[in-house]
Amino acid sequence: MKDKKVSLSVVLIAVLITTVLTAGLVLCLVPNPIKGYLTDADSLSKYLELETRIKQSFVDEVDEETLADGVALGLIYSLDDPYSAYFDAEEYNQKLDDNEGLNAGIGVTVVSHPDNGYIYVVNLSTGSPADLAGIKPGDLITEVDGKDVTELGFSTAVANIRGKIDTDCVLTVKRGDETLSLTATRGKYVTTSVFSHMIDTLCYIQITEFNAATVPQFEAAIDDAIDKKATGLIFDLRGNGGGTLDSVDKILDILLPEGEVVSATYKNGKKKVLFSSDKNEIDLPMMVLCDKNTASAAELFAASIRDFEKGKLIGTKTYGKGIMQETFALSDGSAVRLTVAYFNPPSGINFHKIGLFPDFEVELTEEEQKYYYLLDDQTDPVIKKAVEILTSE
Repeated sequence: MKDKKVSLSVVLIAVLITTVLTAGLVLCLVPNPIKGYLTDADSLSKYLELETRIKQSFVDEVDEETLADGVALGLIYSLDDPYSAYFDAEEYNQKLDDNEGLNAGIGVTVVSHPDNGYIYVVNLSTGSPADLAGIKPGDLITEVDGKDVTELGFSTAVANIRGKIDTDCVLTVKRGDETLSLTATRGKYVTTSVFSHMIDTLCYIQITEFNAATVPQFEAAIDDAIDKKATGLIFDLRGNGGGTLDSVDKILDILLPEGEVVSATYKNGKKKVLFSSDKNEIDLPMMVLCDKNTASAAELFAASIRDFEKGKLIGTKTYGKGIMQETFALSDGSAVRLTVAYFNPPSGINFHKIGLFPDFEVELTEEEQKYYYLLDDQTDPVIKKAVEILTSE
């Protein structure tokens, strides 16, 4: 990681330069949140020179807040880190909602059907507007507010479904031989990120992301598996891009015995244990399904299950993101997210830019990849292999 000498404090700090009085006066002219970033004479001078040139020469009106956002975006861009980001106040509030598992819209996960281009409903959030409207997984949305999906194009049609809060969305849905007209009123909902069902005596649990709402949903799925006397657990983390470390730690605590789960190595080389599990654990054989899109917190989940010898990994090599970010709120309501450390699984071996290699490699054929979201327990070779292994133990 490159050492960038950039201050991200938003507190009004004293600028220690030779011309103290001049610098202090200049600082007062610079809009917040830029004040905290420009902490030397050259930076302040360059900013003011650019600002003056823009205000004198740019053909349109100039908004101070927009300029401040632009400087912040530029600083983050200069770090050359795809995981660091700047959020304006609205974006930051949305990120806070995301971390809590809150979302807005109708609450469906959809893909373009590979055969006809219509919107295929993969799953939906319990209690969401879509759920209340009667939409079901497997439905095919052919029209949005009377407009054909294939004529609109998939991206435009999905954007039209999302729409504005407290407005209605009329969807034409094909369900088998039926054609239905269903109306969903857009609103806020808690994202469902855990989906589970039994495969004979095994409990299959898909986790699509990790956020605060994932934890109680996972607890409910585990309780249901125990009630149904499950003999093994299959965790499907394919396509799971991660989420918050706090949520995955709480979930791992349910499954793992006592021990260190995740540690972090910081810029100064210091290592810190971030989370340890207690002695309570789930004593069942486990399999974790993974692929190239299993990343970050999802990789920590997979690595921890294997490192504690609770289960094996099956599928293909994971993405390889073993660095952690922290979000810092700024005084004007905006925020910056910065990569602050490498996080390590129980083994202590960081997997950043390496990924996790499965114990059992199972690749989908080109045809299976095309119809991935239409596969089920009987046609998905990765699920079938996991069932075969667990039932033969």
